[in-house]
This record gives sequence, C-alpha cells and structure tokens, in this order.
Amino acid sequence: MTVEENIAFPLMIRKESKAEIKQKVADIAKLVRIDNLLHRKPAELSGGQQQRVSLARAIVRKPDVLLLDEPLANLDAKLRLEMRSEIRRIQQETGITAVLVTHDQVEAMSMCDRIAIMNGGRIVQVDTPTAMYHNPVNEFVAGFLGNPPISFVEGEIQRDTFINGVDGIQLTLEAGHLDSEYVKVGLRPEHVILTEETGDTNCATVCFIENQGRENLYDLRLADGNVIRTIQPVRDDLRLGDTVHWSIDASHILLFNQNGERLYASSTTFRKAG
Repeated sequence: MTVEENIAFPLMIRKESKAEIKQKVADIAKLVRIDNLLHRKPAELSGGQQQRVSLARAIVRKPDVLLLDEPLANLDAKLRLEMRSEIRRIQQETGITAVLVTHDQVEAMSMCDRIAIMNGGRIVQVDTPTAMYHNPVNEFVAGFLGNPPISFVEGEIQRDTFINGVDGIQLTLEAGHLDSEYVKVGLRPEHVILTEETGDTNCATVCFIENQGRENLYDLRLADGNVIRTIQPVRDDLRLGDTVHWSIDASHILLFNQNGERLYASSTTFRKAG
C-alpha cells in the first residue's frame, strides 16, 4: 500500500465516503508534513518519515485518547530530537489527549504536561515535569529524572549539620528533630558549586571531565571513592587530578531516609513525605 492508502485504511474500514477519506487524509498528511509523500511506499521512507505515517494513521480517526508506546525507540538521536518536538506540536494542534509510554526520562520531561513514574508496577508519583524534578517523593524518582543524574551521599545529621566523616563532608541544614539520624543527600549537578576554600567548603579531586561545548561536566571523587557531579562553564584551569573545593546551598539539598523516602523541609524542621 502507498502512504495515502495506509493512512486511509482506518477510514475505509468505517466505510466513509471516498471524498471524505481523501480530504481527511490530505488534511492529516499536511499536519504531519508528509503531504508530498502520499504516493510513495512506506518502505521507501526514512525512519522519521515512517514514524509520521504511523502517527497520521493513528490520529486520522480522531481518537478520544492516543496511546504512544515507545514511539521513538528505534530512531537515531537526531531523529528522536526532531520527532519529540513534532509529536508535541501535533498533539497540541489536534487537542487529542495522548498517553506516552517511555523509559526515556528526556522524552517524558520534554513532551509531557504531566508525568506518572512507575516502580515495580506501581505509580509512585504523578506531577508536572518541573515539580517532579525539584520535589521528587523518593530516591527512585530523584535518580530517574535528570541528565546528568543526581549524586547521592550517605551520612548522619548532627546538630543541624549533615556529616559524612569518611568523605569529610559537612553541609549546614535546618534539620530539627532529625539529629543523630542517618540520611542520604541528593545533589543535582547544577547546584554543586566550585568555589574558593573556606570553612564551609568541601574537598574533592577531579576524576573526569566531559566537554559539552558551552559547559563541562566534572566528576569529583570524594575521599572514600564516592563520586559527585557538577556542571560548570568551561574552565581551562582545571585538569584531571586537581583538588577543588565545592559547596551547595542548603535549599537545593534533597534529603532521603534509609528507606529512600523523601524528607521535606519546613521553616525549621524536616518532615517525611506523605
């Protein structure tokens, strides 16, 4: 079958008139930008074009809900980027409610109005991408969202200070009733700051540098071998093996208990999620 016949097939099953089918196929092909490919065979098309044909065939019926199950899994990186924005555009223009199933957190963050994250077959959090990124309910969600991923460090809270004695880390917190409790802190790369040595900074060794063009990703090895990440503007003065000092604003620290549950901050204390 040609592209036109593929898109028209669901309408033919409904026994719609030829005139209606022709018009609907033309409209939907223009929407997904394949109106110049209608007389070609799908096998002659690129991966991205084939994906557009599949999308056109699905939405030409005007379904109440559109299920997209890993729609970009077999595309290369460039096509995935292109189709993410295209699928989002088409969904917004048609107004069809779409459910996207994906293991790719970048797809979820960039394409969805709301995200439901599942773990072990159960939904653990439903929220907007931004809210979920900044306020994950547990360690699993925090680790799933974010590229580069979040770093975790275990330690103990003593008198409003997070302490990891092995790595020599001390982070000032308002932790209230959590004194003497073992916790895990989550540090997002964009919040870890390289700074001059002061009494409030921590020490680490640069063990990996990834040049990303306008910025660099630095892996910092702590005393016991744990690694945390930071994203910084490109710096020509940093080399592998250099000792650096880092800090983080307490408002950006994510706290989790030993079961991976989030501990939320109020004005003076932290409370458990839920």
